[in-house]
Order: sequence, then structure tokens, then C-alpha cells
Amino acid sequence: MDKLNFTEKQFPSLSAVRTKFELESKNKKTSFVGNDKAIFHIPGNMTNTFLDTASGLNLKFKINLGSVTATNLSKFELALDKAGAFSCIKRMVIRQAGVTLTEIDNVNILACLMKSYEMNPLYCGNQGLLLEGLKQGAMGHVLEFERDDTGAQINPQLAILDVCVPLNFNVLSSSSQNIPLFGKAPIEVELTFEIANKIGAYILSVAENIALSNSIVTYTEMSLNGYFIQISDQAMSMINETHGGIYKIMSSNWTTTQDTINSGVKSVSSNIPINVSSLNRLLAVHREADLIMNEGDSVTNLSDYPLSLGHHIYPNIINYQIDIDGQKFPSLPVRRNANNTIYGDELIYELETADDNWNLFSGKSSFCARSGADDAFKYSPDAFLANFTSSGCPFGGVTSNVGSYASGYDFEVMNEGKSDIMYNGRSTVGSDMNYNVLMSASTATAMVIDYFGQHTVMMVLNTRGSGVFEYYQ
Repeated sequence: MDKLNFTEKQFPSLSAVRTKFELESKNKKTSFVGNDKAIFHIPGNMTNTFLDTASGLNLKFKINLGSVTATNLSKFELALDKAGAFSCIKRMVIRQAGVTLTEIDNVNILACLMKSYEMNPLYCGNQGLLLEGLKQGAMGHVLEFERDDTGAQINPQLAILDVCVPLNFNVLSSSSQNIPLFGKAPIEVELTFEIANKIGAYILSVAENIALSNSIVTYTEMSLNGYFIQISDQAMSMINETHGGIYKIMSSNWTTTQDTINSGVKSVSSNIPINVSSLNRLLAVHREADLIMNEGDSVTNLSDYPLSLGHHIYPNIINYQIDIDGQKFPSLPVRRNANNTIYGDELIYELETADDNWNLFSGKSSFCARSGADDAFKYSPDAFLANFTSSGCPFGGVTSNVGSYASGYDFEVMNEGKSDIMYNGRSTVGSDMNYNVLMSASTATAMVIDYFGQHTVMMVLNTRGSGVFEYYQ
């Protein structure tokens, strides 16, 4: 009978509604090529609404492979780089009202590195293959443009790949807190696409020299997808009372920089201009400059086109250290021998186990994945030691031809109590940071070193002040 007693005071329910959104690019283009930018605006001034960071942001689009002209050409193929469709995204910028929240160049190289570290083969062969064009080996999905004897295209579906790529490595996707969207300005997401020559490896069915146009690959039917969470007025009132109208969002971000090392050197001291309050981890990959393709470069043979982004060589390193204002990290250099044994302070083990999401020891990781005809070699440590003699080409079954080596240091796990009291990493603000490397042989060619620093950041939205995010790193 109590349920029929309507004289009692009724309280508003604390409810939330989760809805999917799909946003078109603000520049209204229907087709994109390398170096083009797609710009999306996540709306602001949305009452009681948050961005659901658990689902993150996803870029949905089609990759379309065109054709080249060659005598008796029956098949023209593109194998996407290690990161699959993410290999097509060169740069990611997220900003609000002129405040930059994320700006990361060469984000596709970072995606290739992370694919080597953390990608479970079960995911690669199933969900990752369907959504992102990922595979278990050293390259991604293969698109094919096929012709019959008359030169007409056949099986056109093989030249198109529908993808839905999670946009990782930014302050929105890395936050465990939902992002308020009731600020006074929209959040802008700007994506720059990689040139066609660098997104993967090409192969022809005939041996000819054919220059590749940037327009050989196009991106169409593009949209930014995610979820809004809208809560009731009663729930929003309680949240506002708790926060006093000021929302502090803790997250992590990535900063990138790059250095080029000349050929003929056996030791390197490379400056890393990353200045942040809490550097959690630093990762470095080494790429042979001669195997990084440029716009307009040619396909010159049946199977000799390298992976520009994901071929990370092992430059015959004897040891390395990170130097910050004269202090060494680790205190003893990280050493290796020819059998891939680790000496010193077991840094690689710490690096690999620092983040459970990397999941290296849960099964067969693709960390040492390489290409080749024999699947038994997919997880051989040879890929971790591929050096300047490696071709970087995923086709042809060449052994140890695509490298997976990475170096680095985890300041968060190995924190010595010298970090900012708010964070767990190492402050590099105003510091001189260098990557010191000793090699057993001189560099055979010029080498590009890509550095990726993950650091803690804070965003503050004062709804009773400016009404847009303030950013602290």
C-alpha cells in the first residue's frame, strides 16, 4: 500500500542518457589525400552534457586505392604499415578557443610503435582487422587493384577498406574522467593525413619503375564518432555543488620530437627538447633515413618498397642512457649483447611491464613481429635486432626484414622522489635532456630518431570564469 501513497514528497530521479554522435568535417570536403586536413567541431554550450571518454573518439572513413599505368600490370597492391589505418593519420591537434590541448606530429609512427608493443594477435586477426586494418605480422591490411586481360578493373571491393580508427594518444582519450561539453566554445579536432608514399608498402605484378602520385590513395565518407552523456538537472546540480563550478580533469598527453644523425658515427648525444612538469616515460625509435619514402618516389621493383613508419631498426647499440642536467637515467647504462640478453638495471623489463595495457607477457605479443612467408617467424626476436642491413620491406618473405626495436625509460615506475608533488614523473622544465648512445659499429647511413614523451597534464574548466579549458603540463 505504501506504493500508492502519493502524499509523500517525490524526488527528481538522477538519470543519464548516453547517445551516439556522428560529425562531418567542417571543411565540407568529400575526398581527402595526403597533407589534407579534416577539421571537426565537438559542440560546446551543451547543457548537462559530457563526452564519454570510455568510448573515446573514432574516425570512420574509407581508404581507396587507385591504379597506376604499367605494361601487362595485372595487380597493384598496398600493404598498410604496422598501425593499419592509423598509418594514414600524420598529425593530430585538439584545441578549444585557441588553447591547444593536444598537438602531436608523426602520431602514426607512435601508433606503429604501440602496435609493436601491445597488440594482441587475437585482436589483430579479428576486431582489429575489421575495424582498423590491423594484422598479426609486420604490416597491416593489403588493398589490391586488379585488372583482367582487357585492362578493366575486377574485384573493386578489394581496393577499398572501410575503417573505424580509435583516436588514441590525446588528452580526451587518455582521461578517466568524462569531458564537460558545457563550456563556451566547441572542441576542435584537426587531423592531417599522411602522404601516400609513406602509409605502407607497394608492390607491382611487373618489374617497372613507376612514380607514385599522392592522389593514388584517397580518403572518403569521413566522420568523427563518439558518445555524449547527458545527465538530469538534479544530478548536474549535485555535481556543480561538489565542484563549485570548477572542473579539474587529469589526463596524459604525448609530445614528439625528432633528430637526424649523420652516417659514420659510433656515438650519439642527441638533445630532446621536451619540457614538461611530469614526464612519465620516454620512448625512442630509430629509422634508416634512406628507407623513408618521400612524395613522388617510385615503385622500382616487384617487392622492394619499404615501410617508412614502422620499420624501427636496432642500430647496433652497445648501451644507452638518458641524461637530464647531468643526472643519468638509469644510473648504469642499459646494455645488450648479440643474444638479446639485457644487462644493467633490467630497464627493458620495467619498460615492458610498466603499463598493464601493453600486456606483453599475457601471450604472443606482436612486439617482435616481422613479415615473411613462414608464420613461425612472426614472433622471432630477430625483428627486435634488425639493423642497417634490413630491407624494411614486408613483401617477399625476406627474413628479419622489418624491425621492431625501441629504447626508452619509464620515469614513473622508477621515480626517485624528485618529481613534482602533484605528479609521478620527472620534471624536465628548463632542463637539458639528452639521449646518449654508444654503438658497436658506425651508422651505415643517416638515421632518424623519433622521440615520444608521455606526460601528465591537467585541464581546468571554470564555468563561472572564462568558460573554456585552461591547460597545464
